[in-house]
Amino acid sequence: MEVPELGRIQELGIREIWPGEARDFTPWLARELRVLDKVLGMDLKLVETEAPVGDLFLDILARDGAGQTVAIENQLEATNHDHLGRLLIYATGCDARIVIWIATQFKDEHLAAINRLNAWTSEEVDFYGVEVRVIKIDDSRAAPDFRLVVRPDTWSRQARRTASPENEKRRQFNQRIVDKLRKRGFTTNAIRPVDWNSIPSTVAGFHYFWGMVNKRARPVAVYLEMKTGNREHEKIVFDSLKSGRSDIEARLGQELLWKKTGKIQIMLQGPEASIDDSFDTLDEIGNWIVEHLLKLKRVFDPRLQEILDQSPPEKG
Repeated sequence: MEVPELGRIQELGIREIWPGEARDFTPWLARELRVLDKVLGMDLKLVETEAPVGDLFLDILARDGAGQTVAIENQLEATNHDHLGRLLIYATGCDARIVIWIATQFKDEHLAAINRLNAWTSEEVDFYGVEVRVIKIDDSRAAPDFRLVVRPDTWSRQARRTASPENEKRRQFNQRIVDKLRKRGFTTNAIRPVDWNSIPSTVAGFHYFWGMVNKRARPVAVYLEMKTGNREHEKIVFDSLKSGRSDIEARLGQELLWKKTGKIQIMLQGPEASIDDSFDTLDEIGNWIVEHLLKLKRVFDPRLQEILDQSPPEKG
């Protein structure tokens, strides 16, 4: 087999593309957060740029698919002690659950510091380090290249915590679902033995969750949840969806639970399961969750987009 001619990767000066960090890079990244989604496996949504934290200003404040606060600090140069200190201020001042430090180069001492922070903070805060550069191949257009260089060591954290056999079973069950979804091209949140996980809708502020299987047998569930931050508009969307209830439930092949009090959710229930069921049974339950989670997404995503096109939320 003849090998085709290959191009040569060239690295460009990052300031050629973004001369100023605050003026050029931060606004660009705020619009293009999906580039980090691919690297980190998160569903990031912008809250604001230059968010005030005490006497400082955080470059980007965002939320992930689970609604957790994400602090993003940019540095178009090699890491330094000043920005490391800022990370700690932002983590506490924003009550951030996830902190992302972006730089052109991570020095060894700062990689070690981030790893130590992840070890010290256990599961309270996750620190990530991402290197950025700009490349092109031969005469192609310039393109950003993000590389994850440091992240929480989930496996070591699991080993350190007082983990019950039940928690370990739940973690493994949840991880199998995540693996199935990733094979289909979906990103999810970082996995811990918690009670939920989700994939994003194509419409910002809406997410598709699955419930966790516990020791006591009960029906598993997948559901659409509204997390836009605009309660009144969520009610309008809910009512619009419910007006087409017959058609929606016909397409899904079963009735849904429509919940408007508290968290606004539309739920599809499945077979009963216990975390103590056999591996094969839990694998079948995992397949049910994946198939029906994606079915919800196929049915609701176009309806959500149509509703928001017709009745967009008021901008306050």
